[in-house]
Amino acid sequence: MSTAMTTATEIRSMIESRRDTLVQLMPEQAQQDRFIAALMTHVLPRPELHDKRLQPSLMVGLYHLAKLGLDPGVDAHLINRGGVIRCEIGYAGAVKLMMAYPGAKSVHVDLIYANEEYRIEHGRLVSHVNSLDVRARGPLVGASARLYLHDGTTIERIIDGDDIARARQAGGAAWKTSESEMVRKTALLRLRKLVPFDPDRQRVLNELEAYEAETVTPTFGAPGRKLLGRVMARPMVAADATETTDAAESTDPRGDDAAFSGE
Repeated sequence: MSTAMTTATEIRSMIESRRDTLVQLMPEQAQQDRFIAALMTHVLPRPELHDKRLQPSLMVGLYHLAKLGLDPGVDAHLINRGGVIRCEIGYAGAVKLMMAYPGAKSVHVDLIYANEEYRIEHGRLVSHVNSLDVRARGPLVGASARLYLHDGTTIERIIDGDDIARARQAGGAAWKTSESEMVRKTALLRLRKLVPFDPDRQRVLNELEAYEAETVTPTFGAPGRKLLGRVMARPMVAADATETTDAAESTDPRGDDAAFSGE
């Protein structure tokens, strides 16, 4: 048996030996078989995750995936960052986290470009005119992420150019190929700080954010106008609730907005 195959077998055995612990961490234990199968599919074919020196951080990453209830390889990915494996949440995972909050009705992310008309008051994006002209609208300078609850409350978080610059520096190649999606994800992960998740889930999310901060040297002064970073909760306006689709990325031809609904 080759060394690579032996390593893959050892990794499989390691995951199986911790199966009970992993599934007990999951919010929805009914999904445990599917989760373990997805975990195997995500980890076993990737030799860069098999080094025995990486196993402590690999197990931490597995625990993070299980605790958040995210599908490995779909909602989040295990990435080798400088000899340490990190669990990195993707855009789909960020949406899933928001929609898992009890009472969540829908989530919406509005991207803001430098040359578009917009107005922000007290942490709320009160008006925004999207541009269909990609060349004319300028660089991305911010985003508004909103979580709509069934009780009529909206929780909103706005990120600005500095937030985007820091997230870009901490991120990988996806920022070069999928900038808008990465900005949406960043806005949602900032929004989660305002959502009263259970303490265990918040603890995991705080750990992941701390890992990201360890490798980031802030770069300020992103192009375009700087937006306010203040936040607020407000009653949901009826018009806002129409900006949703059924749990999939918006098909808006602008490609600027994404909205998800739990209905």
